[in-house]
Amino acid sequence: PVVVLGKSESAVSAMVQTLSVFVPGHSSNHQILGWFSKPLNITHLARLKLVGLKRGPGNVIPRSVRSYVSIFDYDASTLTTPPYKGNHVNSIVRRQNKWKDDRSYLAHVHSVFLEMASKAFLFFHNFCLNSPNLTRSDDKSQPKEGLQSRATKVGFLARIGVVDCDVAIIEVIVVQVVKKER
Repeated sequence: PVVVLGKSESAVSAMVQTLSVFVPGHSSNHQILGWFSKPLNITHLARLKLVGLKRGPGNVIPRSVRSYVSIFDYDASTLTTPPYKGNHVNSIVRRQNKWKDDRSYLAHVHSVFLEMASKAFLFFHNFCLNSPNLTRSDDKSQPKEGLQSRATKVGFLARIGVVDCDVAIIEVIVVQVVKKER
């Protein structure tokens, strides 16, 4: 989840509204809250993807929550995120790449997205279709994924070059496609 932290309700709510287009399935209102004036706790993370949070002395984000959320401080214009290990996002934001113009950079971003989509396709068609319970991790009626099936899934993804945090990105892509197909 992403937390937009700030003093001004109107400014924070506007930023949340702007960022909401990047939330998969953003038409669900329970995933996005423009302004939340209560302290955030770990149980809120299960249903929230994007939330505007009032900055104040009684509204500190606990350490247990900080390790699971990205915090955009609207007033200070800073972003604090959990550490990322992977290839896809690093390829997009790497400063070593010198781009002649914006179109070249955008073409590179599109190629990274295409690579991610291709790997999600391979993962879904070669692995998930043979393991139907693994594509429904959000469905409470399905049994939880076991450690052995998790290791098998991670092993398959590693063989196609998906490691570390990129595993979660590919899983989200697959889950979103499965939801749209239902």
